[in-house]
Amino acid sequence: MTAPIEEWWPALDVELRRWIANNIWTPMHDYARAEIQRAGGPADNDAFWKRWDDGSRLLPSEAVRWIVAHADSSDSKDQVRDDPRAAYFKRQHWPYR
Repeated sequence: MTAPIEEWWPALDVELRRWIANNIWTPMHDYARAEIQRAGGPADNDAFWKRWDDGSRLLPSEAVRWIVAHADSSDSKDQVRDDPRAAYFKRQHWPYR
């Protein structure tokens, strides 16, 4: 039996959760579906998945609503990291000297 999304979502890698949250209406890649299944979620042939005519699988509306309502803010936003080179330009008062 497939576990509900609230059980398998936290077991996913944070990068995968972030990708899913930022690409909710994008077909799930084979890797993402395999990781979801490994975490206790639905298998490829499970009725959970919304299917397109070409065979690709998407999250169903219920899962999308749950992710939007319950996912951590770190899941839904890309982490912006400072470019280490930026410190040099800030020290040099770039572009004004």
